[in-house]
Amino acid sequence: MSAPSESGGAALLDLATVALETFLPLLDTAFTHATQPTWVLTLVKAEAVGRAPEDAPRAPFALVFDGPPGGPQGTWPLTHPTLGAMHVFLVPVNHGRYEAVFS
Repeated sequence: MSAPSESGGAALLDLATVALETFLPLLDTAFTHATQPTWVLTLVKAEAVGRAPEDAPRAPFALVFDGPPGGPQGTWPLTHPTLGAMHVFLVPVNHGRYEAVFS
């Protein structure tokens, strides 16, 4: 499941501008794989993972999703009703659980 070169004409969410606070209200909501709509991930955890250097634009954070087991590590094209389209690098961390870390 590699990310497509385009998102169907929709602008992609700029992940360089998001912060932990962007995702906290979205806990327990669904993120859908843009090219495989049967692959739905539920955001189950959003947490800070350390302190940012003084010159960093944001504090580092991690997102944890529950979803179908067997998904590969890599960039997934996801969509969310509130955030729109985005490409997120996900790492399988357990059977059916995936993590994305933003630094």
